[in-house]
Amino acid sequence: MKCSLWLLPPASVGNDLRVLIHELSCEGASVPFEPHVTIVGGIDCQDDPAQLCRNLQDALRGKFGNGIDCQVQPKAVSIRSDGGTVQWNQALVAVLDKTPSMLALVDASRKAFHLPPGPKFAPLLQNPHLSLYYGTCTDNIPDPDCVVVQQSFRATELALWKTEPGTPEGVAEWKEVGRISLI
Repeated sequence: MKCSLWLLPPASVGNDLRVLIHELSCEGASVPFEPHVTIVGGIDCQDDPAQLCRNLQDALRGKFGNGIDCQVQPKAVSIRSDGGTVQWNQALVAVLDKTPSMLALVDASRKAFHLPPGPKFAPLLQNPHLSLYYGTCTDNIPDPDCVVVQQSFRATELALWKTEPGTPEGVAEWKEVGRISLI
């Protein structure tokens, strides 16, 4: 089973983002999903997910007592390759700044999962981001110029999610398998 470690916005921000993601998915004929910032993706979760969460909780305990500073750039962007194709999970995103606490969380999480150092964030974007819309059909992607995200936030909770199959069609099968508090 493949899992992803997500940083969750606080409830008030998450509720606003959930509404926005739902509206965009309806506009573009896609699927809604939970608001999150992916910290580590593609984690092999053959072990007990509950034990993985306990191990991560132990590894992160006391390191991020004030939470993670998430500075969201207000303009949404659509990420495309040089050939114009869309990365399905970066079809429409709000980019976050690479804050020191965000970078430290990625490093500590990779270490806790016994993953080698590597790129901190997924290509093509290679920046932390809030996905706002999933999809590959460029005709359906909502206009990024019409989407403004004005809520920076401080996150204090992670969630481990089963994110398999890793396709827009697979999103409906994704499920949360555990939560980790950073405070």
